[in-house]
Amino acid sequence: MQTESIEQEFPPALTDGAYQTVKEELILAQQKGLELSADTASRNELWLREEEPKTVLDDLLQYSTIFICGVNEINEVHGTN
Repeated sequence: MQTESIEQEFPPALTDGAYQTVKEELILAQQKGLELSADTASRNELWLREEEPKTVLDDLLQYSTIFICGVNEINEVHGTN
């Protein structure tokens, strides 16, 4: 089994273009049958609007087969305690 790695240089929080590019890459990888892992490593100070992390990350995480996070991050992404 061949393993490919796509390194993410710019978090989707920085620009709408970065978000769209990340999403397109994830869709292509999923179409190729690659297993995708996501580590949010969320930094609230990168986001321009408070609601963006939840909206954007919820959208992008649907393409991941493995989600790596801490309890605080999952609560932030899903707005739970």
